[in-house]
Amino acid sequence: MRHTLTPERITRLAPNEAFASGSNAEGRNLGDAARTAWLEFGAKFGRGIDHHGQSYAIGFMSELPTLEHQV
Repeated sequence: MRHTLTPERITRLAPNEAFASGSNAEGRNLGDAARTAWLEFGAKFGRGIDHHGQSYAIGFMSELPTLEHQV
């Protein structure tokens, strides 16, 4: 699997891609990336660490071992 980072605004994904964004544990984060995940890629508000649609929320306030596992 190839992973890439992009500085451009993401507006669409290929069928096998997911939009990863940081979230708090309660899933009540609507910062830039989290908001894009919610509006464009199927993220669920109130679901902090989860996969929905073409989005995956990562708990950015978690300890390093937890973050490593999520990634």
